Amino acid sequence: MTLPHERTMAVFRVQAFLSKLMTPKEGGYKGIPKPVREEARRLLKHYPLACDLLTQASFCSETVRKWATEMDRHYRGDSK
Repeated sequence: MTLPHERTMAVFRVQAFLSKLMTPKEGGYKGIPKPVREEARRLLKHYPLACDLLTQASFCSETVRKWATEMDRHYRGDSK
C-alpha cells in the first residue's frame, strides 16, 4: 500500500526527473534527444507546484473531515 507522503514524494521526484531531462546544460542528463527534452518541457508547463499540492491536500483533508462528520451524524441518528 502506498502512503500519502510516498505519493507526494513521487510527484516531487517526477518533477525533478523531468527538469533534468529538459536541462542537460544545467546539471541535467546529457545526450537526451531534443524531442524528449521538448516533451519534458511541455509536461512541466502544467505540472503541479508544491503550493498546488499543499492547497489540494488542505482541500482534501477538509472535505474528508466534513464527510466523516456527516457520516458520523447519520449513523448516530443525529439531526444537523
